[in-house]
Amino acid sequence: PSDEERASKKLMFDKLRYFLLDEFEKGKNNLLVIDNAQLLSHELLQFVRILSNFETDKEKILSIVLFAEPEFVERLKEPEHANIAQRITIMYQLTPLRLEEVASYIQYRLIKAGSKGLVGFDSNAVKRIYEFSQGYPATINKLCEDCLEIAFSGSEPTVTEKTVRLALKEKQGVEIEVKKPIVSRRIYITTSLGILVIAAIAALVINWQYLSSISKFRRFQDMVSQKPQAAVSTPGQKPSEKVAKPVAPAPELVPSSFIFADNDEYVLLCEKSSRKLFLYRFVKDKFIPVKSYPCSIGANKKDKQKSGDRATPEGVFFTTKFISKKELPGIYGYGAFVLNYPNFIDKKEGKTGGGIWLNGHHPDKDIERDIRETNGSIIIDNNVLKEIASYIKPSGTPVVVVNQAQTSDIKKQHEIRKELQAFLDEWRKVWESLDTKRHLQFYASDYRGINGIDFKTFKENKEKVKKTKQFIQITLDDVAFFTPPGYEGIIAIARFHQTYHSNNFNDRQTKLLYLRKGISGWIIFGEENL
Repeated sequence: PSDEERASKKLMFDKLRYFLLDEFEKGKNNLLVIDNAQLLSHELLQFVRILSNFETDKEKILSIVLFAEPEFVERLKEPEHANIAQRITIMYQLTPLRLEEVASYIQYRLIKAGSKGLVGFDSNAVKRIYEFSQGYPATINKLCEDCLEIAFSGSEPTVTEKTVRLALKEKQGVEIEVKKPIVSRRIYITTSLGILVIAAIAALVINWQYLSSISKFRRFQDMVSQKPQAAVSTPGQKPSEKVAKPVAPAPELVPSSFIFADNDEYVLLCEKSSRKLFLYRFVKDKFIPVKSYPCSIGANKKDKQKSGDRATPEGVFFTTKFISKKELPGIYGYGAFVLNYPNFIDKKEGKTGGGIWLNGHHPDKDIERDIRETNGSIIIDNNVLKEIASYIKPSGTPVVVVNQAQTSDIKKQHEIRKELQAFLDEWRKVWESLDTKRHLQFYASDYRGINGIDFKTFKENKEKVKKTKQFIQITLDDVAFFTPPGYEGIIAIARFHQTYHSNNFNDRQTKLLYLRKGISGWIIFGEENL
């Protein structure tokens, strides 16, 4: 380089040093992150070395983090790069992903891309991707991108083993042997990673499915809104035993969060975008739409994140109790159903706040004219609340809140229901068998139980209790399954009344199990009592 170029570089480094010193004196930590560092030339690596010398008399004013492929480590062993290697204080090498990690990795990226459960990779496809990539993320990324393109061109929402073979052949010119199909449960991956290419392709597939789903839900919404039906009762029935008359036969499509409920149970769905509250009744293995009502929601139209943000939370919630108007100020009208926000998933995602209710309003106010926005609760007309209170239970009634409702095929929901029911039945039987080692295999290593206990403490408690037991009998009643919006197919919530009977302890409680699906099937990662 010429003298002029060297002077220019020196001036650049001086300006940068002064800037970093100024930021450091303000109490800020300066961090330089370089991705794909294996692509840096020798000259640029020397610039990095010079930057690593920026310091005061006592400490460094700039921290540097390099992300690189494995060959970068070998490159640092070369004599010309010895002065770089000497300045590295910590080096960590990531190992390739295992099969179950590949499944979670793809799943996470799709959810981040906005899949909402509409794009899936079945278990055979995941295994082939793992075998070809050997667990290296860059190879997984490229192959998943190719698979999504192939699936989209064929209007297929699920990537199969055949899709993977076709993608390898057409996109990468690789022929792989057709192996005997792997017998395992189908997994739907709806995740959230950040591969931009996957995000772009997934968005196209999602849009194609999403528009169809929304339009079908709108037709149902119009149908329910046309002719609201009054509740009918037969002689001798109490008000709480009234049966709401269905407005139409059960559709072949149901809201995506609905999987299964107790027979004759009523379920509520609040769609924020339309300001509508829908009442469903579960009869003969089908969720039947009954009525729809106008409602008011939080002034902040986004999903609730923290206390005071005036947003209505989105997710699957359950009523915990009903507070009558005698116990509340007049602004709550007929009364209020308390919802269990924040639930386990909300807390896991760092959401805060509380006091989310389904309640009435001051008798002198009109919900359409005077109460268009709330601080986060769902407000409905007092007469509507009184009517709904005759259908639903004060504690344990599912209340699903979504921004915009989507639908799923009822056959798909039945498949998920069978998986969840089989898992729950086996979980119960193994618990009764007093085989603690097998029973603990139903729980994830990141499990958090009641009162926030971790898996290690939970395991210790189970092993201690086993020593006192001669027998255990477990009965599960009023079982219901729901999936949180945005996690369809990979996270489910099981609600049931559990009766526990043993030689030295008896108990009955309403329990919520939070289940996550991985390559090996469903597993419990959270638990709550209602």
